[in-house]
Amino acid sequence: MQMIKFYPVGNGDTVFMKSGEDTVITDLHLRNNSEDEAEDEYDLGSDIRADCDGSLSIFINTHPDKDHISGFEDLFHTGLPDLKKEKSNKILVNEIWTTPYALKITGATDQAKAFVREIKRRNKLTGEKAKEDGNRIKIISLDTKRDTSGSINENLSWEALSPIEEHCELAEDDDSERNNTSIVMRWKFSKNNNEDRKSVV
Repeated sequence: MQMIKFYPVGNGDTVFMKSGEDTVITDLHLRNNSEDEAEDEYDLGSDIRADCDGSLSIFINTHPDKDHISGFEDLFHTGLPDLKKEKSNKILVNEIWTTPYALKITGATDQAKAFVREIKRRNKLTGEKAKEDGNRIKIISLDTKRDTSGSINENLSWEALSPIEEHCELAEDDDSERNNTSIVMRWKFSKNNNEDRKSVV
């Protein structure tokens, strides 16, 4: 089964992709009535939990502004995967993709704090532990040291179009550069090895 689903989150993004058994979510804007439109009764959390069925292959954060990362700790398990409680309704994220900028943040917003803690935890791991589901992390930027393209499976491949490392460095001292640190991806969906759809997220 292959699908792309754009969750109705208003201002911000939350995009779900499924290809076979692999699932990908780009960004998260899990709103609640106390901080956003009180008339919006759409239950994003329940929808994502149903689509992921307990685990998510990859979560991609394009950049850690609040409308792209709100609700991370409410929806996803943080900390060592072995510590996830059996009856927890939180989703285990096998791998997180983020930018160099997010790893360097020292004054994260309230909405981004849990995410920043989690990516820093994962980034410190080494050896076999770093390869386990729930511990993996991939840093995306356009330089020769990092992967800029690859395949999730035989029917889903990706190419990074942004950011470049220089913009991530500039954003530390200049907030106006922050959006230039965003991950931009080109995804290719195929069926039976015949490309039939492209999407840029």
